[in-house]
Amino acid sequence: GSQSKIDEFKTFQTTSTFGVWGDELIQNGEFSTTVDRSLIEEVTDGDFPNNTTAWSLNNAVIINNEAKIEIDSAGSMASVSQPISFTEGKEYKVTFDAKGTAANNIRLQSNPSTGAGGLTNANALFQPTTSYQTYSFTWIANASCNHISFERNDFTQTNWDFYIDNVSVHEVITQ
Repeated sequence: GSQSKIDEFKTFQTTSTFGVWGDELIQNGEFSTTVDRSLIEEVTDGDFPNNTTAWSLNNAVIINNEAKIEIDSAGSMASVSQPISFTEGKEYKVTFDAKGTAANNIRLQSNPSTGAGGLTNANALFQPTTSYQTYSFTWIANASCNHISFERNDFTQTNWDFYIDNVSVHEVITQ
């Protein structure tokens, strides 16, 4: 009766690699307080929900869950940006989707006020195609890093738009 069930369980217990429940189910079983910063999303509402207030818009709108940056006149700023608390000396990676209505350059910056935030038009200038493509850039944050900003690059060009979606910023952790 019950003794044979106990013996049967003991046999199963000693011959089974994973036990009854399968693979390891416990994560952080050591109760480590170390946080994997590469898993922390630095951007709020990177998928641009229509009612978001997380982004600053300058000649831009959020429509159909994407940011549309409108370049209508020469000399005017056009951008979408968000403040982020970066850690000086850490490496970050931004990934996003972009498209444009004309073959004009767009720049990314991590300090739109001074352009000196580590991510600048010198290392993060790109020319989107007319269909969405995924882009990514990495940079080392300096003391001036305080935003992620997508901006028009040439202030003489007019009558074109660019679109940004699925923005993600993570700290890069090297093992």
